[in-house]
Amino acid sequence: MIGVDIFFVISGFVILHTVKRSSKKATTKHFIFNRMTRIFPVYWLVSLSLLPVFFLKPGWVNSGAEHATSLIHSFLLIPHEGAPLIMVGWTLEYEMFFYVCFAVALNFVRRTPELVLIALFMLLICIGIYFPSSSSEPIREVMTSPLLIYFVAGMLMARYYKAIPTSNSIIAAVLIAWVVFTVNIAAYQFEEINRVLHYAPTAITTVLLFIMFEKRGVVFHKATSLWGGNISYSLYIIHVLCISALGRLWLAYGKEYVSSEVMLLGAMLLSVVCATVMYSYFEKPVIKAIRNINSKV
Repeated sequence: MIGVDIFFVISGFVILHTVKRSSKKATTKHFIFNRMTRIFPVYWLVSLSLLPVFFLKPGWVNSGAEHATSLIHSFLLIPHEGAPLIMVGWTLEYEMFFYVCFAVALNFVRRTPELVLIALFMLLICIGIYFPSSSSEPIREVMTSPLLIYFVAGMLMARYYKAIPTSNSIIAAVLIAWVVFTVNIAAYQFEEINRVLHYAPTAITTVLLFIMFEKRGVVFHKATSLWGGNISYSLYIIHVLCISALGRLWLAYGKEYVSSEVMLLGAMLLSVVCATVMYSYFEKPVIKAIRNINSKV
């Protein structure tokens, strides 16, 4: 589950870091267009592929959810009481809120949008703490969620990227802290403590360590790392479906012959293969085509 928390920290870092380092002046229109073309094509493709299952076997889609899925809210990534058609879609609702807020801040303060956004998110978090929302207020729940602190942490790392130290002693200290935080996660049940208090220290120090290592020139096989980064979004969207599909086949036909460990390993490999195919033959060419058309308009 902590993968989601790390994902939000990375998002906060990457969005600001790329805007700061871009040779072109970032505009609100350009930023929103790039974010939408990055998020929606793959998300809509997988969502459309789930529609037959949703209509024919509705019990197979978000069977544990308390409220029914709203297709309109799901396709537009608008928070709703029901779970999105794709289970991980709830995290993209937070991403969309972050993008919209970043675009608005960029429109008013082009050079330092992160300062406006950090102040806004901290205010919203405080509102959420002192005036908590209920599950019947999904939009307000997203807007005032403590999960926004992850975007703040990521943006702070990007803002002070050059000042992040990379000495052996500092890296060792952060690494020791990371170990302590991670052991703490294993020592307590998730239900006993707020998610952010539980996961934030490990999620934030994980990203910080990778930034420190990369600044030192320590990169695991550059080509492999770039490939992993490229397919990461397709992998994120499709992995639950691959695991679920193979899991159902295993329960129906293979449980007596194949161990759960082997099945899970197979599901992970299947997810990576499907994500690579989706990125290479859909995500990459579609995004390129859309942006080429836009540049000619």
